[in-house]
Amino acid sequence: SWGAGEGETHHGISPDMIFETQDANKAQLLPLGAESYFSFKIRITCAFDEILRENRRPPLIVSHGGVFLLLAKMLAHTDLISKNCEIFHISPNQEKEASWIIQNLTI
Repeated sequence: SWGAGEGETHHGISPDMIFETQDANKAQLLPLGAESYFSFKIRITCAFDEILRENRRPPLIVSHGGVFLLLAKMLAHTDLISKNCEIFHISPNQEKEASWIIQNLTI
């Protein structure tokens, strides 16, 4: 939840402010009642684990940009940002163990 900022745009708030809320100074920039980065990461990681465990085929996941930023960061793609309505394909890198390829399929 984005707390008091739910439904508002995120203009003026960088991904670092959202995802590095362990820093007390940056945490103060989040809206009142907003979910902490730690809680968000645990919730999303558990959901992805469940999705991947229960599906034998690659799943289609539709999410907002915060989920994409977290997933990209977890997969060591810290330079990626998702704009509205972009489509990404995420797959294991067959040439490099323990790495992932994230391709933007948006036309």
